[in-house]
Amino acid sequence: MNSIKVSVIIPTYKRAEDITRAVDSVLNQTIDSFECIVVDDNGVGTTGGEATAAVMAKYANDVRVKYIRHDVNKNGAVARNTGIKAATGKYISFLDDDDAYTPQRLEKMYNRMEALDESWGACYTGYVKHQANGKDQYSDEKQEGDLFVKALMRSLYIGSGSNLFFSHAAVERTGLFNETFKRNQDLEYLIRVLQNYKMAYVDEVLMEAFYDIRTVHYSFEQSKERETNFRNNFL
Repeated sequence: MNSIKVSVIIPTYKRAEDITRAVDSVLNQTIDSFECIVVDDNGVGTTGGEATAAVMAKYANDVRVKYIRHDVNKNGAVARNTGIKAATGKYISFLDDDDAYTPQRLEKMYNRMEALDESWGACYTGYVKHQANGKDQYSDEKQEGDLFVKALMRSLYIGSGSNLFFSHAAVERTGLFNETFKRNQDLEYLIRVLQNYKMAYVDEVLMEAFYDIRTVHYSFEQSKERETNFRNNFL
């Protein structure tokens, strides 16, 4: 039986200054068996890629860390799929490169899922978002169970892709991320998982999301096109 309880997948792109915070938050987990899979989507030879490789060198001797480099930039969905293909844990957890876990996150999510039957394929927790104005915003979403329609209607607010935790069985049944999606990758994938599985909730703040200065602002036309593509995926 595989001894790895949780595989954490961290896709990273042009965030060499943040990636150690994310990785260290995984390495500081209280669970006794996990792997941290960092997928570098910068591209070998690029400024971002070489900066990330230099930072990741500090983990070269840590057997808990798998560092995978894409030859060229592909996109976040492809990076997540690379991580899924390398994952060996009973559960798969995702973490954005500019966010962080609190120390007990994986242990508490693992224990919650282990207490449920196989119809529960996903889990999320409370989170705090550190905003640009210095104030903290705490989540108040606490729904659980059959949440497919809620997610499809975008009335399920789990914060970000850093709050996704799935059974490996659910991931195998659902398949890979849709690599044509430039945005909404996490939501699109979650909806597909929730077509077949229920989602559990752990009522504790176990994830930190940080303000992202790289947030892209789309024009009305771009937003409309993105939304149309998203909806058409489920018609």
